[in-house]
Amino acid sequence: MILKAGDVLFIPAGKFPTAKNIGSVKAVERANYIVEKGKLLLTLNQRGGL
Repeated sequence: MILKAGDVLFIPAGKFPTAKNIGSVKAVERANYIVEKGKLLLTLNQRGGL
C-alpha cells in the first residue's frame, strides 16, 4: 500500500505492523492506539522483540 501525506492506515488488533519509506524525503508517522481496559499495549514475541 502506498500512502500520501494525510492518508490514514488502520492496522487491526493482533496484526504486526511493518512499513518502509520508498520516497526520497523524510517520512513521519503518528500513531494512536485504542487499548481495552486491563489489556497490555504490547507483548514480546518468542524471539524477545516487540
